[in-house]
Amino acid sequence: MKTPISKFLIFVLISLICLTFIFTSYTQALTEIKGSIEQYGGINYNELKLNAINNYIKNNYPDIPQIHTDRSIFVGVRRWQTNNLAIGIEVERIETKWKNNNHIKAITRTTGYLTTAFYRITNLFSVKTALGGYSSSLSLFSGKDLYDSGLNFGGKLGLYIPVPAQNLDDYLPYNVPETFSGDVYLGYRFSKVRINNQYINNIDYSGLEISTSLNISF
Repeated sequence: MKTPISKFLIFVLISLICLTFIFTSYTQALTEIKGSIEQYGGINYNELKLNAINNYIKNNYPDIPQIHTDRSIFVGVRRWQTNNLAIGIEVERIETKWKNNNHIKAITRTTGYLTTAFYRITNLFSVKTALGGYSSSLSLFSGKDLYDSGLNFGGKLGLYIPVPAQNLDDYLPYNVPETFSGDVYLGYRFSKVRINNQYINNIDYSGLEISTSLNISF
């Protein structure tokens, strides 16, 4: 069953895709960025499936709320091969805890090691794709502690909106160097890792995500 945030993000994603095609008809010349390298890092707000773990928590600890959203952090670097196309790498880290009265009952940790590609449709919108491996682990604390881990392929697909330095100046009390910029991203993550646990057989971090990041170019 989809949560309200899921329906909202799906609506926003579809709206952005529609706007992208509209703006494509009025494209200005792309700004010159060929050869530039950008380092970036930021925070994601994620919608997470995690059905197997939530069901385990519901059956064994009904007083602990299920988790359907959480935050994550990421860092990456990309190089613009042309004015349209950038290739790079990205590392993402997600950690989710289920606890009751400060007693942790379950922890999942997932790290994604991704190869990324960014394609600029216009100066306002770009498409981001990512593909790589997700390493996930599960720790259960219930009488007998259990630990399991797994690895699987996953990826991302979505749209991001760059925010140049001159736009950031409008919201800050000082001038931002031109080498700094930001962006907002909205997309979908595919990450379902199988594990060999007697209670839980997968860690599913698939879902919509929205993020903001700070970029430094050189």
